[in-house]
Amino acid sequence: MTGLKKFLVAGLTMAASFAVAAPASAAKINGELLADAGTYAPIALGESVALDGCGSVFDYNPSTSTTGQTVSLCNGVTDLTPFDFTWSVYDEGFTFLGYLENVTVVMTTGGLTDIITAAGTYFLSLNVTLSPSSSTFALPDGNTAGFSPSPLNPSPNSDTAFSGVALIVNPASVPEPAGALLLLPALVYMARRQRKQRSQAAS
Repeated sequence: MTGLKKFLVAGLTMAASFAVAAPASAAKINGELLADAGTYAPIALGESVALDGCGSVFDYNPSTSTTGQTVSLCNGVTDLTPFDFTWSVYDEGFTFLGYLENVTVVMTTGGLTDIITAAGTYFLSLNVTLSPSSSTFALPDGNTAGFSPSPLNPSPNSDTAFSGVALIVNPASVPEPAGALLLLPALVYMARRQRKQRSQAAS
């Protein structure tokens, strides 16, 4: 083998090794947002409830009829800056009462400025939106997620979900009468002390 042939063979071998080692280019994956408002146990008026939208996902399948591979918006997507999370609160007649914003938020009840000020059954909804709709975001596998509207799914970058279980707010708990018995010794002590002070002042 001549020197020129050896040089060409070595060059082709090196080029082939670079071609094999070169990383695959990242792709844009079209899918849809699926909001999850969660489920919540009953609370008493005056207590707080932690609303958690971390069950929301990006679905790699852009079709509304089936759910494919998903990635959690909280645990898989590293940057939630382009997303808007809006919680809406409704009463039993589905009258809108107010809203809160953030993927997780603590909602207090029973205060004058709180959305829920009375016991009853309430409904929560969570709307998750990527804004603007042309935005993209990074997926854990190195690909980029985006949205491509279709006749079957015209708004894949926005989804609203109601909580699977309505939020029940019970009346505030009232201390049992037995609890007052714990104060009895202190009341007796105070009465005796006042009587003793009066008798000392009189003598």
